[in-house]
Amino acid sequence: VDSASSMFIISHNQPDVDAIIIGCDEITRDGSAINKIGSLDISLAAKYAGKPLYVATSLLKLDLSAEDFEPVIELRDAHEVWEDAPDGLEIANPAFEKVPHSLITGFITEVGVVVPQEVLIRAKDNYPWMKGY
Repeated sequence: VDSASSMFIISHNQPDVDAIIIGCDEITRDGSAINKIGSLDISLAAKYAGKPLYVATSLLKLDLSAEDFEPVIELRDAHEVWEDAPDGLEIANPAFEKVPHSLITGFITEVGVVVPQEVLIRAKDNYPWMKGY
């Protein structure tokens, strides 16, 4: 199950993990990744275990809309967590989270492996229409 992934990354009693690969719904200008909830936990476990973390994605997922991008995280209905929650209980059910560029070893892309610091440059080099941003 997804919630056990950190155990496999960190534990020495399980099959050895050489590297971790996650997906990505969006790339920010600073080389961070926006992905499903749980990705940050996996990324932190990789950092703790000294294992490289790669993000498999296309450079076309780069969001050029803002210089200092902080994503608006979709909050899903609280009923998905607890259908009959007590009145007054506030439940947060975020769908996505940001994996900081400092936790990412590289992006596995259509142009090869790109380090986070070079995502914007490599995207603009390979997709000329992005140069105006």
